[in-house]
Amino acid sequence: MGPRRALAVTAATLALALAAAVPAAALGGAPAASVRTLPAVRTHRRAPAHATVIISNFMFHPMRLVVRPGERIVVRNKDSVVHTLTATDGRFSTGHIPAHGSRSIRAPRVKGTYHYYCAIHQFMTGTIVVR
Repeated sequence: MGPRRALAVTAATLALALAAAVPAAALGGAPAASVRTLPAVRTHRRAPAHATVIISNFMFHPMRLVVRPGERIVVRNKDSVVHTLTATDGRFSTGHIPAHGSRSIRAPRVKGTYHYYCAIHQFMTGTIVVR
């Protein structure tokens, strides 16, 4: 193969490589029929599977939690002592949550406002609002 032919082959190979790398729309033309476009990737955030109450420094965080009827509520105790999350009317209770442990309950199915406290440390209070 002579130098002219080698140069022509190299130029053709380079042209094909550029055509494959640069979208036709960028060159002002329509995409070739053989080029498939991929569907757009859809990303969305999923709603959390549950609500969370954190017990830390002898306080419930948040002190007022809004949930859906029957929603699962995970209660995480980050203190080094046992706590509970107990409804003042006795409707729900986690029982004893060990230090650095967690328990879960279900929110009442009836919409309304429910007050709770720690049965061990009764100064700790909070509210669940079911909407």
